[in-house]
Amino acid sequence: MIFVILGTQDKKFPRLLAEVEALILDGTIQEKVIVQAGTTKYKSKVMEIHANLRPKQFLDYVEQSDYIITHGGVGTILDALKKNKKVIAVPRLKEYKEHENDHQLQIIQKFNQEHYIIGCNQVSDLKKAIRKIHTFQPRPYQLNNEQMVSMVSNYIDTTSTKRKDFMIFLFYAICALLLQIGINQVPIASNNMWLSWLISYIVLIGFTYQKKSYSFEIVWGVFLAFAQWFWFIYFEQTCAMIMITLVADMITYIGHKMFYTGRLK
Repeated sequence: MIFVILGTQDKKFPRLLAEVEALILDGTIQEKVIVQAGTTKYKSKVMEIHANLRPKQFLDYVEQSDYIITHGGVGTILDALKKNKKVIAVPRLKEYKEHENDHQLQIIQKFNQEHYIIGCNQVSDLKKAIRKIHTFQPRPYQLNNEQMVSMVSNYIDTTSTKRKDFMIFLFYAICALLLQIGINQVPIASNNMWLSWLISYIVLIGFTYQKKSYSFEIVWGVFLAFAQWFWFIYFEQTCAMIMITLVADMITYIGHKMFYTGRLK
């Protein structure tokens, strides 16, 4: 049995599953294939696909597998090596929007150079890797290498996430201001800054967040729209309204992160 592991992060990786299915159909893979797909949606008649698995069931599949095909997650690779399993790793790549950067490629190349796994640079390399896997003799797992690779991987992941968060907030804040000013020039919204802000807010949250649940945004947006309407009625200060929008955007983004993830990444 072959166990294919895509991890549990929110990044999709259908390219790998499509390649595995193609190799089953052309006879390169003849073993049963079980997939832990995470958030990747993929239907197949030749693979047994699970979105998520209970920890015990996951470990059972690892133990039962002849070898493992995985994405470039360092944790998954190390877990497989601890179980003395042969591993083929294929990276999620930035060019296909499967990750924010190509650190999985770098991690896989490092493991491959040290002869721990068979590493692929592209999904198209998978067929060649499978032909080599049965005669492949991996280097024995060592703890010091786990610590080194984990440290590098964690640094790359953390840096990437923080940079992405900052860029999303900056993009959101600038677009909110530009759209608000633009809508305010339309006669129906003229001199109704609170209305233009509310419209821009509703439009932007639909494009900014992947999660299709806007409980926090709806409640916060309605509250802030009335707050801005009240400010404009009594003070009529456009510049102050723009500053309020900047603060509101910041609270919106931070609030979203805390409401849906329970923490700031």
